[in-house]
Amino acid sequence: MDCEHKLKVLEQEIESLKEENRLLKEKLSSSEKNFDGVSFKEKYAVRILDSLPDMLTVFNHEEMGIEVVSNEETNHVGVSNNDFKGMRMQDMVPKEAYHNIHNNLQKVISTGRGSTAHHELDVDGTLHYYENRIFPLDEEYVLIMCRDISERVATQQNLEIFKRILDRVSDSILAVSADGTLVYANRQFIEEYGVKGELGTQKIYDLPVSLNTKEQFDKRVQEIRDNGGNFAYRAKYTRVGETKLRVHQVSAFMIQNQGEEMIWFFTQDITDVIKNRDELRELNYLMDAILNNIPVYLFVKDPEDDFRYLYWNKAFASHSKISASKALGRTDFEVFPEYENAEKFHRDDLELIRTRERMEMQETYVTATGEPRIVQTLKTLVPLEGRTPLIIGISWDITNNTEYRAGIDIRPYQSRTVRQVENRFPCQYEP
Repeated sequence: MDCEHKLKVLEQEIESLKEENRLLKEKLSSSEKNFDGVSFKEKYAVRILDSLPDMLTVFNHEEMGIEVVSNEETNHVGVSNNDFKGMRMQDMVPKEAYHNIHNNLQKVISTGRGSTAHHELDVDGTLHYYENRIFPLDEEYVLIMCRDISERVATQQNLEIFKRILDRVSDSILAVSADGTLVYANRQFIEEYGVKGELGTQKIYDLPVSLNTKEQFDKRVQEIRDNGGNFAYRAKYTRVGETKLRVHQVSAFMIQNQGEEMIWFFTQDITDVIKNRDELRELNYLMDAILNNIPVYLFVKDPEDDFRYLYWNKAFASHSKISASKALGRTDFEVFPEYENAEKFHRDDLELIRTRERMEMQETYVTATGEPRIVQTLKTLVPLEGRTPLIIGISWDITNNTEYRAGIDIRPYQSRTVRQVENRFPCQYEP
């Protein structure tokens, strides 16, 4: 009897479990159907908010904290997500930061449109820069998105320093994209080429530069690529407001900027440099012609280079039978065949360096052909800034000079020749 009763109770429990299982399946099926009707945004809203690097907070219009809707790691105000609720904004951040956020919030409330402002916060002893973007949610709440822009600000500050430096250099500097669009120009370039308006709306070949057509620009860009990203050339141009044709030395460099090619042009006006160089070359030709045709020996030695010869004129070569090619870059011991002559000349040089007083003497030397010659020599120093003075020597060959033997004073002729030598060397002359 007891067994039958127990069996009957067990069967009832089984039926009850089956019914409960059926109801659970129906409920689960209904939930899945309802979940399938939820949009992707609703299904993933929490995950999306948690993945954002910005701190997202909700405030009411009275600036009372409602909730931090981003993950805990984005919280940088020193107030936990739990303590945030019910706390006033002015109690969360420093006064200056609050003032900026407050003004931005009031603007959003009054206009009903989103707005952006900036503020600063000290986080663990380091100053951080933040961008606060505020959006209205309804008549009661706003969403504040706060993003750390410290790296962007640091980059911008470095860029501004870089721009100020480039604005002070004498070179004209221009950066363009691969299609010729102006990206950057320093103040010197803007003034020199009369650039007006926004850079990003202009092309390099629209400016008064040598690359004044798209074809010329494209060809030059290809030359820069083919040369490994570096290329130097000279370009003729006329400065804005002038008619004079000028010459620029241009150095071009190609770099990759976020996968895009950018070409930098550094240009320097060398018009006057070329003119001065040509004038100096003509003057040197003239002075060389004069010094190589005066009837006296003329030589220059460098005490810093073991007293080697730097200059040796034609008169010296003619009388000594030693050509300039065999004398230049060599010492007295390497030039003159008689050791005693070289030793005497070197001793005189050392004495001149020691006393720094002009020396005049009569001396004899032996030429390369073994012929003895008698010369009246004057040696003096020519000071040069930042280094040891050079030695200049002038010798009058008096071997066959009957006037000298008769006692004629040749010092006036020496003084005139010294003045000619002074003009040959661009430095201060000290007697």
